[in-house]
Amino acid sequence: MIVPSKFTSIEQSALKKSIALLQSHNVKTTIIELFEKTSSEFESIDEFILSIETLWILGKLFIDFDSGEITYAT
Repeated sequence: MIVPSKFTSIEQSALKKSIALLQSHNVKTTIIELFEKTSSEFESIDEFILSIETLWILGKLFIDFDSGEITYAT
């Protein structure tokens, strides 16, 4: 679940888990490197992808889909 609700706690939400992605950022990284660094924070790759998508939609990171590089918004 993306946001906390009656059935989803804050800790289980993609918004909360996205913090791990923001805290471990470099200027540029690849999706694979980011997953390797933060995989312990997620129960599955689905949660990781949902968190990446959430940050992308919010404009907190940019993804070059050709190279797989992630650049964080400053």
